[in-house]
Amino acid sequence: MPGLLYLLGYLVVVTLVAYFPTHRLLQGWARRGGVGSEKCD
Repeated sequence: MPGLLYLLGYLVVVTLVAYFPTHRLLQGWARRGGVGSEKCD
């Protein structure tokens, strides 16, 4: 049973560590204009 708890904890931690920096990066990118912000004449 400790192995199952370790696995669940690992999956939660890895998901959060991957999600939050990506989320913050994309928020900042979207705030600056994101894709399509440059004008094509």
